[in-house]
Amino acid sequence: MLDNAIKYTEQGFVKLSVCETNNGDLRFLVHDTGIGMEASDLLEILQPYVKLKKDKQGLGLGLSIVHKKVKQLGGKMEIISELHCGTKVMVTLPLEKKVPLRISKIQLLQLFC
Repeated sequence: MLDNAIKYTEQGFVKLSVCETNNGDLRFLVHDTGIGMEASDLLEILQPYVKLKKDKQGLGLGLSIVHKKVKQLGGKMEIISELHCGTKVMVTLPLEKKVPLRISKIQLLQLFC
């Protein structure tokens, strides 16, 4: 998520926020002022090998992998974007002990970088 934000932001900012929600979940927010996306692209971008900008590096797997891992962990992922204005990607993960954590802390950090 963070890599995409940096890759698609030539001017402005990329911001990463991490906080605990009121119900004890862990929330990551990546907010950028990059190129943004059209509403019609938001579902498509979660599919493997989808790249909206063919001139950028990468295979188009990043967001699909993050989305899959977030679902496996019982979390949710929301994307809000406006073309030419930027994007916000919010991932919320439950921190309850009943959710089996099958991912190391290092792998979790790699999801966002």
